[in-house]
Amino acid sequence: MIKKTLKLMLLILLISKNHCEDHPYVPEKKLKILFVLHEFPKFIQQFILNQITGLHDLGHDIYIYANKKVKGPIPPDIARYNLMERTFYKTVPKNQQDFDIIYCHFGPDGYCGLYLKKYYGLTGKVVTCFRGDDISKLLRSHPNNKTSKKRGIFSVPCYSPTMYDELFSQGDHFLPVCDYFRKKLLTLGCNKNTITVQHSGINTANFSYKKRRHKKKNEKLSIVTIGRLVEKKGIKYAIRAIARLIPSYPKLTYTIIGNGPLYKKLDLLIKRLGLEKQIILKGWLSQEDIKDYLYSADIFVLPAITAQDGDEEGISNVLKEAMATGLPVVTTRHSGIPELVKNNNSGYIVKEKSIAELGNKIEKLLKNPSKCISMGASGRSFVEKNFETSTLIIELSKLFEKLANTDIDDTKSI
Repeated sequence: MIKKTLKLMLLILLISKNHCEDHPYVPEKKLKILFVLHEFPKFIQQFILNQITGLHDLGHDIYIYANKKVKGPIPPDIARYNLMERTFYKTVPKNQQDFDIIYCHFGPDGYCGLYLKKYYGLTGKVVTCFRGDDISKLLRSHPNNKTSKKRGIFSVPCYSPTMYDELFSQGDHFLPVCDYFRKKLLTLGCNKNTITVQHSGINTANFSYKKRRHKKKNEKLSIVTIGRLVEKKGIKYAIRAIARLIPSYPKLTYTIIGNGPLYKKLDLLIKRLGLEKQIILKGWLSQEDIKDYLYSADIFVLPAITAQDGDEEGISNVLKEAMATGLPVVTTRHSGIPELVKNNNSGYIVKEKSIAELGNKIEKLLKNPSKCISMGASGRSFVEKNFETSTLIIELSKLFEKLANTDIDDTKSI
């Protein structure tokens, strides 16, 4: 009885540590959960690592299966939680085959989960998360008529609108990161009773709110964009929009933080415009340096677009981080972004690729510091309420408990 009480107290402390004081939740059952990832540990996304450590902190037994081991700096949490000792590559030991949940990140890895059950005798409900190109780009026909791709030792179907038919039939539950993707799953034939929107969250405690002060036109004004330099980020449209504003705002600077295949093209565009001093490509920076730029900025811009190959965003985490710090945002009506940014309330939403609209809304904020402050406060409040990691992890844990306690034949009616 004493041991059980101590365990309960420990779990409550862990939850409180993760800013869940308003959610006194302790799982009824300790689950054994296998995360199925494509690469680990180097390219582990922070939101996935947050789920791994968050579910562990709630008392669940966490393991990882990865298709590929990628060497590189190991994030501190991986060492702190001894995750490398709980990671399997290309096989699963015979004494580690009984799981409650097989949690697959990205659509193609849902097939890896199915195949692990089929070929290695694993047990557990297969749950697949959809996050971006897996529910957009991969549904397009491949120019070389490819119909599959390698995920570790497995070959999984892709490059077709029917690529998930088998997964929908044999998988147990599906977690799109936004309602926009939920609707896509429905149009592809996924059973509506097997879909739950599971947003990616951020730890808002790591991005403290900062109330911006009123600035005048002749003061230094700073706009920032953070993201991988790829087509779907739409950064060239922001460059052209801000270039139109600089003659009227000579002390305005636009900083772009990130690396990617479009770095040279964007650099060339900036040079052609003769704006190397006002529009700066910084490359990729550390998380702490990124925070410094967020806190010193006046406006955050994310002009996301649908790429030519169909690639789309889900809901950008860096957009949530910017809003959490109190920045007003100017972004586009793209994918799940309107589920995060409320137009005219926490930011402005414009049409994709509209240079004129982007420029007009940015200038509207430059001219109205009070609007910047009110939008920043609204954004912070909305992110805290709807995208806090610890709250979303509790929701995920509850869903996993429900799935684990449901007979296989009944999972499609949850």
